[in-house]
Amino acid sequence: SVGGPFGGGLYGGVAGIFSDVLGRHTVLGMVQAQGRVDEIGFATQYLNARERWNYGGIPQRLPYIFGYYSMGTDSLDGAAVPTQDIIRVRQFDTGLQGYAQYPFSTAQRIEFSAGVRRMSTDAQIYRLLLDPQSYRPREERYVEVDGFGLNMAEMSAALVYDNAVFNYTSPFAGQRYRLQVSPMFGDLQLVQTVADFRKYIYVRPFTLA
Repeated sequence: SVGGPFGGGLYGGVAGIFSDVLGRHTVLGMVQAQGRVDEIGFATQYLNARERWNYGGIPQRLPYIFGYYSMGTDSLDGAAVPTQDIIRVRQFDTGLQGYAQYPFSTAQRIEFSAGVRRMSTDAQIYRLLLDPQSYRPREERYVEVDGFGLNMAEMSAALVYDNAVFNYTSPFAGQRYRLQVSPMFGDLQLVQTVADFRKYIYVRPFTLA
């Protein structure tokens, strides 16, 4: 627990992967605390690989928190005075997604996914109002400012190939590619595409990529 202008907090995290002996059911989980209770983030993934069609789901709530320092002016006793602000911005990425995969071989597969997603933001401001002459603090203020929220629906389809052979730090032979299209609808409307092809040629003792 740590004290400060934004109150005490809980900090830490844990992650784990669990599966049955044959690997037909796999659960991945992560929880991370980085301050207040409403800033606790989590992500969970379930994969069912019992049949050739693999499927699963991913619920998540991921906070991104950063801060910065700013100077400005505010009103105190009817007069404008200089201020010093510590601004803490919070962004939350919350979503629920389902996905399915179908392997054509040990190296090639197709992937599909669909889900809903919400991006939201707000800010916390710790403000010192200063004396215009001495610049000594005269008053402290704490303000919470609502931001904005965006609600979207997402879909994705991809063709994936990967027969790369890994060494200690990176692939050194084989090839990988991913062709993907991901439309998004709602408060944000866009289509993202990915065309990624990588070829690894092992020329002892080097690899050309």
